Amino acid sequence: MSDGGPALEDLTGYWELEACSEARELCESEGADTGPHVRGWLDDPALPEPGDFRPVSGFVLHVAPDGRATEYATRRMRMPWWDSEVTLDNRCEPFDGEVVHRAGALYHVPDEDQNGEVEPNGYHYGNGSDCFATARLTLDEAGRLVRTVSVDFESGFLLARLWYRYVRVNAPTRPRPRRVEDAPAPSSIDEAVVVSVPGDIASALAAAYRATIVDHRIAGEGYGDTTAVTGVVEYADLTRGPGREGERLTARSVPGLSGLRCTTPFGAPGKALEEARAQLGDHLFEAHADAIAADWWDTRRISVLTRYREDAGAVEVRAFLGPAAWGLGREFEAQKKLLAQFAGSDRGSEG
Repeated sequence: MSDGGPALEDLTGYWELEACSEARELCESEGADTGPHVRGWLDDPALPEPGDFRPVSGFVLHVAPDGRATEYATRRMRMPWWDSEVTLDNRCEPFDGEVVHRAGALYHVPDEDQNGEVEPNGYHYGNGSDCFATARLTLDEAGRLVRTVSVDFESGFLLARLWYRYVRVNAPTRPRPRRVEDAPAPSSIDEAVVVSVPGDIASALAAAYRATIVDHRIAGEGYGDTTAVTGVVEYADLTRGPGREGERLTARSVPGLSGLRCTTPFGAPGKALEEARAQLGDHLFEAHADAIAADWWDTRRISVLTRYREDAGAVEVRAFLGPAAWGLGREFEAQKKLLAQFAGSDRGSEG
């Protein structure tokens, strides 16, 4: 290469992370045009490589002869890490991409389908708005791979630079771990576990759903809404773990077993329904602790489907507890399919 940097063939093979370091600079010129300084920061790592690298390990990077770059964590990592959308997170999750030759240097650019966006120049990546980064690849005098990540956070509000140093290996010390998050989504409601719900929780859910249906009928009277609402079917992801602030609930509903137009929840769920959902979540995590699958960060997930039929006045609950819960949480179309199956099961002659 014309600048004396490495060629792609010099980087081909396996590399294991051994050390990292960090430098930061705040832009203090408020109101001034920081554009040229920011662009220079991303494209020209002028700061000398630091001497205070600290030992880290747990990443494996593979560069293929065609430039394809794949990286994975062999264990949980804690160090400064900017993801493909240029969000700082100390739960390090590496991203795949490719090594490209741009502006006289080699850069690691993430795949766009990993949520980040790549600018038209082909080597700036970020959130597509005001946060961008570059990941320049060089070799030091000892033949180690140095990945220099330069970050422009919020259009120059914060400029950061991190260095990651890798050593070449013939084969990874540890293989790529199997990720529970990559499990396929289930295709049938019959694969779910039928959950035995304590009477007090079932009664609280039934009462909350009944009130929700009544409120919906009243709200719909003035808008020509003549659809008969005969029940509620809900899908929710429940996640708990050290990487979460308590419990995350993602709920999707099909309000009306006989085919209501909308497929979103009835507006605000109300305090009673929120409390009943929380009680059900507590019960599921406690009663099925041994069957719940955790991801690499010890976050546990349950995919739960709840059905209330007004004619029966009862609540039925089914749950996916193992790897299938992770696959289902990722697949929106599978969620809709299972909701429809659950809504239609045991309906007899109901239209």
